[in-house]
Amino acid sequence: MHSAPATRFLVTQSRWHLHTIVVLGMLALVCTTSFVLAQQRLAWRTLLPVALTPLALGLAVRAWRQAAQGSLQWDGEQWFWSGFPAPQACHVALLMDFQQVLLVALTMPSQKTVYLWLEAAMDATQWKALRRALVSSRGMAPLGGDNTGGTASGVAS
Repeated sequence: MHSAPATRFLVTQSRWHLHTIVVLGMLALVCTTSFVLAQQRLAWRTLLPVALTPLALGLAVRAWRQAAQGSLQWDGEQWFWSGFPAPQACHVALLMDFQQVLLVALTMPSQKTVYLWLEAAMDATQWKALRRALVSSRGMAPLGGDNTGGTASGVAS
């Protein structure tokens, strides 16, 4: 298979990720409130989930606001992420693919793994090129590894 041509994709905060956080948070709040209202006797332990759910939602939104942003670049052979301190090659693993939304993990030796939610709406002109590059780079060995048939997620089939 031929390698996909070089491309650069600008990564911003994912609106899909934020919408998912809000919807799941509201659903959790409705469920915990329903649970409390169904109780015949209220105790502090019964009210605790209702108090902790908005806290968890707030922490999730805070994490979303601090999500990595930058430029993900494929040069035809390697991936580069502008968010790492030095512009070095990294390994990109496709974790989830919803056609218009992707979850990828970026790993580089001696760096913390970075998870990115990528959306077509972030950079519509480069979306198809990004998807081609992700698919063409699958099966390539991660940095420092050998190409023994593992997949992009690191799990052998």
